[in-house]
Amino acid sequence: VRDDAGPGRVGWGERIARDEEHGPEEDDPRGSARGEEGAWRHAGPRRSRAWAQSTASLDEGEDFRVVDVRARGGDVVTSRGDFGRGSGRGDRRRTQTKNADASSESSASFAETGVRVNKCFKDFTSRRESDKLVDQGRVTVNGAVVSAGARVFPGDIVRLDGDEVDWETKNRDDASLDAFRYVKYWKPRGITCTTDRRDRTNILDAVRYPERVFPVGRLDKDSTGLILLTSDGRLPNAALRAGAKKEKKYVVCLDRPAREADLRTLREGVVISTPVRRDKVDRIVTARTLPCDVAFVKERNGKENFAAVRVTLREGRNRQIRRMFDAVGYVVRDLHRTEIMGIGLGGLTAGEWKECSPEEMELIRACLEDADAAQFDATEEEEDED
Repeated sequence: VRDDAGPGRVGWGERIARDEEHGPEEDDPRGSARGEEGAWRHAGPRRSRAWAQSTASLDEGEDFRVVDVRARGGDVVTSRGDFGRGSGRGDRRRTQTKNADASSESSASFAETGVRVNKCFKDFTSRRESDKLVDQGRVTVNGAVVSAGARVFPGDIVRLDGDEVDWETKNRDDASLDAFRYVKYWKPRGITCTTDRRDRTNILDAVRYPERVFPVGRLDKDSTGLILLTSDGRLPNAALRAGAKKEKKYVVCLDRPAREADLRTLREGVVISTPVRRDKVDRIVTARTLPCDVAFVKERNGKENFAAVRVTLREGRNRQIRRMFDAVGYVVRDLHRTEIMGIGLGGLTAGEWKECSPEEMELIRACLEDADAAQFDATEEEEDED
């Protein structure tokens, strides 16, 4: 059985039916040869559809062989297996794992290994949302509807809802950040972290960046401080998931002086309830916060200001800091974010933005690499911030 129905490049080799009549010679795309394994090399605008053959025939007792038609020169890379004894399935998993690892190595292998189809939309949505688009049958490659996990190669035409997507530009060098924009912005009070321009306080109109960007996470409308904007759909996934545990630092002004005992309680974690929207369903999640760093702010004279607190979070739940202090009896008057994963407000004043410096870009690169290495579960939700 040949698997040539979709754009994926890993398929089954021909299963040889030794006791059955072979079809007419003209029906065999390989010619008259029998017992030789092969697979389709799928077509693209700059590639002809061709049958790629291996040089080795099936061994005695071997009913099938997993093939990878992505090798250069038309050769077929094979992985042996015995049908019904489980080894073929295991070999297939190992082959797929090797292919997945190879896809993230470097731009030199881009033409050979391609990229997962969900990366074709990373300039405007997250990886998890991209998977949903694929699952909904809205994505086609070379005219065929694809499934999650399919790979695309240079020359393949990818369409979303019938509209062609310029995916190669964003993926040609996945390790390079040059194709994307990374901006840091000092959000003043009253700006809403939304891309909906019907909201007159939306962050896009406030920043007025000349290219299309979107905020990484959000700050409450009444909060101030650092927020990142980018055109790279990988960054929200890498920076905001709970598993990433990237540090975010805040200065919090309270309605009255705080007690050290209450700060100690916050450091250990408190139980709060936060609204969560998943799969278009709203629900309330009640859970203990992760341990965090909480300390009084020191004034220039060295004295501690007991009504001002520095907080470092490694998670981001909806209005988390306000809910945490409410749990121990305080009201947050002002909330100001000073840093995200090592990127600070240096060189900015309220309402200003600037593109990230080379040093800050290295922090972003490290964040993306950490996310690729961790291979976050696709079902894990991106977290809100406050």
